[in-house]
Amino acid sequence: MIDVKHNGCVYRYCPPSNKERGYWIGISGNRRSDNMFSGAHCHVPLGHWPMLRNAAIEQGVCSSVFNTPEKKTKSGKSRGPKKTKGPSISIF
Repeated sequence: MIDVKHNGCVYRYCPPSNKERGYWIGISGNRRSDNMFSGAHCHVPLGHWPMLRNAAIEQGVCSSVFNTPEKKTKSGKSRGPKKTKGPSISIF
């Protein structure tokens, strides 16, 4: 967990777990007119995440913390030629 102070409010970054991505929550501060801090332990709107990320990097947090781990992609198996069961008539 990473705590960041931005515009007089404290925010916390919760890193990604197995099934969900990382997110920001408000910890303490006064409610603001721009809805960035809407209450303690409430999610910060997605549009404000870049500002908080930049503030965290300025405060000394490594930028690699915010990168999501790459998913392993499965390589597709190529299909072999279609097998025919016997002689057939093609109308088309």
